[in-house]
Amino acid sequence: DWWHRWSVRAGYSFLSEAFVHETVDRAEAGIPDHVRVTVVPHGPLDFPQPVESGVELRKRFGIPERARVLLSFGQVRDGKNLSMAIESLKGFSDLWLLVAGAEAGGPNRPVKFYQELAETQGVAARCRWFTEFVPADRVGSYFLAADLVLLVYSRAFRSASGVLNAAVQFRKPCLASSGQSALRTQVERYRLGVWVEPHDPSAIKEGIRHWLRGVPEPLWNEYL
Repeated sequence: DWWHRWSVRAGYSFLSEAFVHETVDRAEAGIPDHVRVTVVPHGPLDFPQPVESGVELRKRFGIPERARVLLSFGQVRDGKNLSMAIESLKGFSDLWLLVAGAEAGGPNRPVKFYQELAETQGVAARCRWFTEFVPADRVGSYFLAADLVLLVYSRAFRSASGVLNAAVQFRKPCLASSGQSALRTQVERYRLGVWVEPHDPSAIKEGIRHWLRGVPEPLWNEYL
C-alpha cells in the first residue's frame, strides 16, 4: 500500500491539471494541492441505430421473441463476474444470456472456461456467444436485442463505465455492482438499473428478481 500511494503521488507530482469522472477526495486519491482538478462526466456514447428491429435481431441470434435477455458486452475478463451471471440463469427458465466482445487475454480466463461452465450448469442452450471485437456499426444490434445489461463488476472497479453509457443510448437498464465509483453514482442517482453488492451470487439473483418484478422508469432524459 505505501508503495502504491508513493507511486501515485509521484505520478501526479509533475502535473498541473487532472481530469476525473466525478469529485474525488484529494488525500485518498493522492493528488497534490498544486494540481487543479476538473470533473468531466463520462457521458452517453453515440452508436448507429440498427436497421433491424429487436424482434428481427433475436431471430437472427436464435433467441425466442418472448425470452428475457441479459447482455454482457465488451471484453470478456474476470472482473466482470460473468461466471456468477451464468450460474444465475439456473433459477430463471426464461432468461437467456448474450455475450458480445473479444477475450481480454493475459491472466483472464478464456471464453472457453465460461462456455464449459454454462454446459456444466445446464444453461448452454440459453447462451449466445459472439466473442470478437464489435465494430461501432454492430454495437446497437446487441443492445437492441437485450432487456438488461450486466455490469456486475468486481469491487476493484472504481471508474465510469463505457458500457453503461452505451446502454443509456438504447434505453436499456442495467444490473450493476462495483466499488465506490462514478458508475455507482450514475446508476443510483438516475435510476439506471438495479444496484447489488459485488462478488455475491445471491445478490445477483435477487437483483434479477427485483428487475423482473418491475423497477421505476430510469431518468433517461435527466441523465442525458
